[in-house]
Amino acid sequence: MNQSALKTFIAIIETGSLVKASERLNVTQSSVTMRLKALEEEVGQTLIIRQKSGVSLTAAGTKLLSYARVIDGLWGQALRATSLPQGMSQIYNIGCTPLLWDLGGRHFFNKLRAYEVGFALSVQQADEGVLIKGLNEGTIDMALVGEPVVRKSQKALQLDDEELALYSDRIETPLRFDSQYVYVDYGPDFRRQHDEYYYDAGAAYVSFNTAQMALSYLREFGGSAYLPRRLVKEARAQDEGDDAKKRLFEMEQAPCFQLQKHLIMKLDEREDSAWIEALLSESDLLSR
Repeated sequence: MNQSALKTFIAIIETGSLVKASERLNVTQSSVTMRLKALEEEVGQTLIIRQKSGVSLTAAGTKLLSYARVIDGLWGQALRATSLPQGMSQIYNIGCTPLLWDLGGRHFFNKLRAYEVGFALSVQQADEGVLIKGLNEGTIDMALVGEPVVRKSQKALQLDDEELALYSDRIETPLRFDSQYVYVDYGPDFRRQHDEYYYDAGAAYVSFNTAQMALSYLREFGGSAYLPRRLVKEARAQDEGDDAKKRLFEMEQAPCFQLQKHLIMKLDEREDSAWIEALLSESDLLSR
């Protein structure tokens, strides 16, 4: 079905005449007539009755109009999702898990945004399974995930690990069986490490799936939790002079865990990944 014919059909109904439709679409009246005729031939029905007072829909035209508006709307959404902004040569679709957005994802995005190579950026947050599926289906170009599942057509770059240490708002905090312990789910590898050491610990009363949420909770209500050292350091720098935020202490006798991060990229003929690796290295994100 011709999209121009559908838009013309909608314009005729909304303006009330073929002449006004041609003015709206900036085409000749003969073009409007030809498009309408082609649409009616394709449908096999007369869609519009032309009268001196204007136009009216036939029964078939009435039925088609609602579908035509839906199709036209969907087509517009598709164009907005895939079209390039003016002056851009290509678009990069980037995925990141909610957990890793505050642990390198935002920093990587800002570096890409400042990189002058004439491309547009589209970012989405989703679980690793959704991002991996997007990579495999070609709807995502690169994704920041924890544990990589890589196909032959993809490349995984290991980024710097996040060091997870136990923090508390109380200097004297029990390392085990703290009633105010907040559990942060950093993924399967962390769960394995955590469960091996704290094998006899019960379930936490409060849990989060992102470090930023857990950090905000501890700074407001107190408690203990495993947090990335880098994130706590940044929060301390921002909190200087703010007595309303609870001070967090690192429990140095507690074990520390590592959180792996990987950037998975699609390998195709359009782009060499060398510039991305160089950007990551310059940004101190690439594992050494």
